[in-house]
Amino acid sequence: GRRTNVMYVSGSVETACSLGLADGIVDLVESGETMRAMGLRKIGTVLKSQAVLILNHNAARPKTAALITSRIRGLLHAQKYYYCSYNVRKDMIDVVKKIT
Repeated sequence: GRRTNVMYVSGSVETACSLGLADGIVDLVESGETMRAMGLRKIGTVLKSQAVLILNHNAARPKTAALITSRIRGLLHAQKYYYCSYNVRKDMIDVVKKIT
């Protein structure tokens, strides 16, 4: 077999390959946009995971816990929608609406 060195790197891990520091990387990614921008491609999945928010109902700062919970719910709800911005003359708005 081959000898492999495993090193922990934080920050812009994707740059390790272009700097000659690594032949490959394992990265925790959400979308892979930075990876693709660096010319890298995914060759496999090591682990699938999920984040879980656990709320202590006797929290020392209940307002902060409620704010975090509200923001997460808002983000999850907003992911159902797309935001489109148009640069069109007012008289063309009805035409554009039919396209989208």
